[in-house]
Amino acid sequence: MSQVTDQPDKPAGKPEWRRLPPPFDKDAVALGFEAWAAALAELDDRVRASRLAALARDGDGKALLTSLFGNSPYLTQLALSEPDLISLLLEYGPIAAFGNAMTALRQAAQQAAEAAELAAPLRRAKRQVALSIAVADITDAWPLTQITGNLSAFAALSVDATMAVLLREAAARGEFELPFSDDPCRGSGFVALGMGKLGAGELNYSSDIDLILLYDQEAVRYSGRKSPLEAFIRMAQQMV
Repeated sequence: MSQVTDQPDKPAGKPEWRRLPPPFDKDAVALGFEAWAAALAELDDRVRASRLAALARDGDGKALLTSLFGNSPYLTQLALSEPDLISLLLEYGPIAAFGNAMTALRQAAQQAAEAAELAAPLRRAKRQVALSIAVADITDAWPLTQITGNLSAFAALSVDATMAVLLREAAARGEFELPFSDDPCRGSGFVALGMGKLGAGELNYSSDIDLILLYDQEAVRYSGRKSPLEAFIRMAQQMV
């Protein structure tokens, strides 16, 4: 699948935190900070916990968390799940945070021997990408084309990473011979076409991704007991 670039259109830098929307629900803000403190209290690394606790006390950290807690339950849960990402966003901005999430997912896909090993890294990448892009959006740090482009880039990478791991797993079972073991999708004959907004690099927050999955029977090196069609149908079901 041809990936939309995850390279930023703007140079790296911090967003202007003064652009943060004020909190809509002040009660939710208070509950959010209580949950933040409770989450940090469970961390074994007290140095890390202390550093993250300091973010919530004043300055840009408090402003960012106040805006997230007071306006969006979804972003609140993301912040509580990924507190270190809040620190990264404050220090380096959303470009670095988004790039780190994409890099981590690529590395996880390269290291995973089976699909089950990719599930947790994929969920974590989704949380980090969603929070990074949302912060870039609400602070006006990125234009609309960069927001939709990076949402599309993550969707494309998710599909590519999943296909690669499933192909590697099938090859390990003796079903396929992969021309390039370090890049399972390359030359495999299995193709995902991104349609609609994904194909155009224009995904928004509520978009589904529309895919057409194909295989090239002449390119496929299949050595399993059934047929390439049955093997790819099963693989498509696993990917979904």
